[in-house]
Amino acid sequence: MSFYYNRLKFCGCGCPVDTLKFLKGFLNKYSKTQNDMWEADRKDRSMYHDLHQLGKLSSFGMNISSGDKNIQDGVIDFVMYSLDNIGVLEHGGSIGGAWLTDYGKEVVDSLNKLTDDELEMAMEEY
Repeated sequence: MSFYYNRLKFCGCGCPVDTLKFLKGFLNKYSKTQNDMWEADRKDRSMYHDLHQLGKLSSFGMNISSGDKNIQDGVIDFVMYSLDNIGVLEHGGSIGGAWLTDYGKEVVDSLNKLTDDELEMAMEEY
């Protein structure tokens, strides 16, 4: 809950449980993709492809494109920039090559200790 309220600085309105479920899935997918990237053949490295599979914008009724590029890349970048800004990710020359910080690994481990039901109960109790 400290991560949600103090680090992200989110309030409790809306769907905080869904937000945390998304972040849990995103960070787990990101962590897996990050590990797979280093083992994959360089030409097959596409972190964005795997991250996009986590939640297509079209599933939210959005199918927005800007020129030749789908806006989903911007959404993924926005999430990654935000996580970089609060110390969950760190990057060098490009956000696409970001990695989990030690703090980011702690966040993933903490979120993974909670089932979805436990996550909901924790948010209700906080």
